Amino acid sequence: MSGTVHKRFTCRHCGKDISVEGNVYIHEGQRANIKVFTQGIEIKSFVCNLCGKINLCVTTKHYGNDFKEVDNAKGKVKDLFVYPINVAPVKMKSVPAKYMKEYNEALRVKDISQKSCALMCRRITEMVLEEECGCTKFNLSAKLMEFQTNHNPSDFVIQSIEYIIGAGNAAAHNKKNLQDDLIRITKDDCNALLESVLELFDVVFVKPKKAEKNAKRFQKVQTKKPNERR
Repeated sequence: MSGTVHKRFTCRHCGKDISVEGNVYIHEGQRANIKVFTQGIEIKSFVCNLCGKINLCVTTKHYGNDFKEVDNAKGKVKDLFVYPINVAPVKMKSVPAKYMKEYNEALRVKDISQKSCALMCRRITEMVLEEECGCTKFNLSAKLMEFQTNHNPSDFVIQSIEYIIGAGNAAAHNKKNLQDDLIRITKDDCNALLESVLELFDVVFVKPKKAEKNAKRFQKVQTKKPNERR
């Protein structure tokens, strides 16, 4: 062990934001031969002060030909949480909890099952269009057309939702692409799908809330026109 460090982060166990002192353990690189120094590692352990469970993160240590540590080495890993093996939940105050719960579940499964992630993103999209945007058509593509007509979103948002629909359909029904190859959903695809869901959240929940706050601010600073009387 080589000291302590203070860190603010989201506990991977309970999902709460915490600010705690942690212990630092460093394994320095060692001389492998005359020209090579082995890679080292720094381990930080933090005990959550709310749930009492431990979180571990690692930072790799890299060395040059002069055996001095290189801070910006290619492939360097910094503060990667390795226990428990999951990601911090995304939090958006303007988005109802039930949708964030679904979103974070899709985020958690993306490294385990890309198909499941794609299907969950499609499910979230359909829920939002139905329950928040009043789209009542039978299938999701028709609901998207209804959403486009009633809410006039940007082309980027429409394309994002089309991407979610296409990926979800491919995952559910083993669809083939234009080259007649089976469409396989990758981790990069999942990252893009999750970003697309956030775009939908932004349009449906975040921006309307911001507009509401701006309207209240504007009301506060409004003044009477010169020709208006009390």
